[in-house]
Amino acid sequence: MEGGQSKEEQKQHLVEILDKNQLYVNLSSMNDKDFEVTEEEKQVTKDFYRIKKDE
Repeated sequence: MEGGQSKEEQKQHLVEILDKNQLYVNLSSMNDKDFEVTEEEKQVTKDFYRIKKDE
């Protein structure tokens, strides 16, 4: 066993990683209604990346 983990533990770890990846929304998709990104989340993203309001 690589890394001291069983195959089941490795599969569970992969599932957790994939689940967390679903939390990420590309910047270009933030305004897509399917993602339901709130205005507050958009503002935090803009502030974090120092994006001007008109971009």
